[in-house]
Amino acid sequence: MREFTEEEKKMLAALDARTDEEIERAAMEDPDALLLTKEQAASSVRLYDFPGKTVNERIHNALMMKNKKQISLRLDTDVLSYFRGKGKGYQTYINAVLRAAMEMEKAERQKLSV
Repeated sequence: MREFTEEEKKMLAALDARTDEEIERAAMEDPDALLLTKEQAASSVRLYDFPGKTVNERIHNALMMKNKKQISLRLDTDVLSYFRGKGKGYQTYINAVLRAAMEMEKAERQKLSV
């Protein structure tokens, strides 16, 4: 299991110091936060579903258990500028947009095959 960087440790400590209400309010006020579809919400997991005694341990385990693969991807300059303009977390946003496109295409294929 990889160790957290000092920056990640600081971020997790700050998050751990916040109440659930503060975290939820911040998430709701985040302009980059995406609303989940019913399907996405149904397939999501709760932080409490991950092992760990503290919030930090649960977040660490959730991050380590994600099914992610590091790749090299070439994007058009304007596309990359657009997503980088979203700020911190832009790569996660790119992934969410790609996932939504994939889910829509799957749903369309399923409709056509029925």
